[in-house]
Amino acid sequence: MTAIKNPILCAIDVADPAKAKALVKTLKGSVGGIKLGLEFFTANGPRAIKDTAQDLPLFLDLKLHDIPNTVAGAVKAAAAGFGHKFLSCPQALIHGDLHSGSVMVTATDSRVIDPEFAFYGPIGFDLGAFFANLLLSWYSQPGHATGADDRSAYRAWILEQARTFWTTFHDLFLALWTESGEGDAYPKKMFGEPGDAAALARARADFMNSLFADMLGFAACKMIRRILGFAHVLDLDGIADTSLRAKCESAALAMAVTLLKAPAQFRSIDDVIDAVPRMEA
Repeated sequence: MTAIKNPILCAIDVADPAKAKALVKTLKGSVGGIKLGLEFFTANGPRAIKDTAQDLPLFLDLKLHDIPNTVAGAVKAAAAGFGHKFLSCPQALIHGDLHSGSVMVTATDSRVIDPEFAFYGPIGFDLGAFFANLLLSWYSQPGHATGADDRSAYRAWILEQARTFWTTFHDLFLALWTESGEGDAYPKKMFGEPGDAAALARARADFMNSLFADMLGFAACKMIRRILGFAHVLDLDGIADTSLRAKCESAALAMAVTLLKAPAQFRSIDDVIDAVPRMEA
């Protein structure tokens, strides 16, 4: 390892990448390197880390448990980012928070109340809502175990449904896109030259990866809301033993926080499934 001539590292405590990059530019020649923290990494990702460092030695400080305020700030920043996406990314007509109880149908008439909850928003929101409920159910199961049934088989089934849900959506979405992609986004006539097919396939893969990341982020936000907010889930609220319920809720919150503060570690559905039991440790 090459020793740094100037041992002084400057902490860059701003989350905005443009401001951070400008600050680093002014520091070049005066410091031996820079330090970027969890909030910057969570908000902007690894690419922004490299761009901001501008070839200066870098200390990436991602400690997650020794400074509670830092963790809370990182989670809030990530959740706020998904809140902004919820308001500004009209990808599709989504279910949102419109429930079946708001739709009333007779043989001759149909009425809907609260239709404003269904609107044009990010596809990942609906995916995340369903995925979150699967994870909340998984974490609640110790509170419903009995001597005759420790719920391990049911928990395995829940995780398998989570895997099936994403893989089925992924495969069917791509199949429909390939067979019937006649819309204005990624028009087929734009990709008629040799080599275009590979470029289009990469673009489609990148898009699906973005939906996967959105699903996990929105799922995390929903899990937190369902535990700490006003609208709870019976899976957890139905646990009579309050100390056991708290333990189940804590594990679910740990998973949600991890999804928000360290999304880079979840590159596939298997990464998520493998991480779920670790939060109970």
